[in-house]
Amino acid sequence: MVSNRGDATFGKQIDSFAVFKCARFHGSDATNVSFVGLFPAYGSFPREFDINGNNGNVAVALQNSHEVALTEGNAQTGGPGKLLTKKTLDGEIPIAIWGP
Repeated sequence: MVSNRGDATFGKQIDSFAVFKCARFHGSDATNVSFVGLFPAYGSFPREFDINGNNGNVAVALQNSHEVALTEGNAQTGGPGKLLTKKTLDGEIPIAIWGP
């Protein structure tokens, strides 16, 4: 999964994630990479994101929106799913990570 900043694929100020599937990994090399699709980042300039290892939910830092979004993980696509919540914060948000 990679973030696309400034593409507004899902409307004004709503950028996207591009999700790819790899058939297998060998060391640092991925083989048989295929494009799965584009999914909404739920805001502008998704700067950093973190996928929760327990449930696949995705925390997204939305730099230009001054928000952090939390989405469900989509087990079928491997990308973000439905928006669960967003929180507006002061300033540009560069990172969102899961705590302990």
